[in-house]
Amino acid sequence: MPATWQHTIVGQSILKGTAFEKMMVKNGIDATAIEGVADTPYKLPAMQVNVHHPEVNVPVLWWRSVGHTHTAFVMETLIDQLASAAKMDPIAYRLALLDPKLKLREKADPENIHRKYEPISGYRSPVKVDEVDTPKIRLYVEKRQRDGQSASSINRELNIIGATLHEAEEFFSELKQWKSPKIPRLKVSKSRREKIIIASTRGE
Repeated sequence: MPATWQHTIVGQSILKGTAFEKMMVKNGIDATAIEGVADTPYKLPAMQVNVHHPEVNVPVLWWRSVGHTHTAFVMETLIDQLASAAKMDPIAYRLALLDPKLKLREKADPENIHRKYEPISGYRSPVKVDEVDTPKIRLYVEKRQRDGQSASSINRELNIIGATLHEAEEFFSELKQWKSPKIPRLKVSKSRREKIIIASTRGE
């Protein structure tokens, strides 16, 4: 188990200059930039989180989840590596790291969690990057539609999948000859608010 954790985050402040700055930027630290790490549920004996907010001439705004999309992702990736180095099941490792004061919604049993979520996550039966093709992505889209996800939500997920596959070519030399598949997109009907805005701009 880790005895210390030092985490450095670099990124522009999203809230600086907005109406939320007074509430959520304290001592120059944007709370949305460190969430996902600073508020981790893991009980780490010694933890230090640093953040640097460079100021560049590119305006930024938030999206859903904000900091957790990159901070918690990085932390969880490292937790996976630590579990692998310790030769422990990744869920058992995480449960051992959790703050004992936390109230869990279900029994903290690794096998029970695996049994419940493996059919959804595909854990232990991963798909290799170079095996991903457009037909498999279409199957994923159909599954998400059966789950009741909206077209706009599925498109956001497809954006992440597409970006991840594109980056894989850059980071893994064995994929240099591999071409990432074409990512389908679902047609999104305009919301009532968008229709009103369009109508107003046209003078209708």
